[in-house]
Amino acid sequence: ALLGDSGGQNWSTGTMDKYGRLDRELQLANSHFIEEQQAQQQLIVEQQDEQLELVSGSIGVLKNMSQRIGGELEEQAVMLDDFSHELESTQSRLDNVMKKLAKVSHMTS
Repeated sequence: ALLGDSGGQNWSTGTMDKYGRLDRELQLANSHFIEEQQAQQQLIVEQQDEQLELVSGSIGVLKNMSQRIGGELEEQAVMLDDFSHELESTQSRLDNVMKKLAKVSHMTS
């Protein structure tokens, strides 16, 4: 009870009933408050779960896109490397042609 026996003092039955009723009302009000808070917290948790599901889906999409971009970059890196080797080969051949032209030009002068 809210108020207990205070050192042997006698309370009338009406006063005890009054405090007992008040104690029960307070306990009931507290129980309702706790239930409402638990329900609100459960709703918040469910909403957060839904939002996390959406975020998880978005992360999956971004992961897929980044993997595809990474694959594309690897392919382009190989293509650029091949192109660089072709340019070096072409430059070397062009240098040889220019040397031969210089010799021919020098011989005819």
